[in-house]
Amino acid sequence: MNSYRENMLTSLNLALALHENLTGSEKCRAQAAVEAINRIRDILHRKADELGYVSACVRSIPACRGECCKWHFPQNLDCTDFFVMLSAIPQEEHASLEKRLSKESRMHQCPFLDPHGCIFSFSARPLVCSNAWPCFMGDEYHAFLEAQRRNISAQYAVLKELRTLHKI
Repeated sequence: MNSYRENMLTSLNLALALHENLTGSEKCRAQAAVEAINRIRDILHRKADELGYVSACVRSIPACRGECCKWHFPQNLDCTDFFVMLSAIPQEEHASLEKRLSKESRMHQCPFLDPHGCIFSFSARPLVCSNAWPCFMGDEYHAFLEAQRRNISAQYAVLKELRTLHKI
């Protein structure tokens, strides 16, 4: 868990640096990419809801106690994922994320999970956390998700390009 948290802290710090170093026009490009990612997130969530995954997940929590969030998500978050998260929360809260990742004692793998659930709103969660339904995902949702991957990748490419420009 410590190396997992250290990797997340490194990614968060890179995202914070990127947030601070963007010029005005770059911020506009980044914001447009983040908004596009969030539109895709909403499309995916509506599909999962239509297929009954959202309600099935909620009904299952008393039995599984949120094992996905506790031990499986988020994994392999990179600077781009954190940049999207940072864009959805007030700048005053950015430093608190660093403190949360630095804490030695965590009850669960995900440092953003409190006893009452995720500290982030739906739109601030990493894309994988807000649109993964591992217990329920069937072929129809998987195919729909795959069809959206090109759009997701295009938006992530914009953010990675900005990161490269700033050598972050």
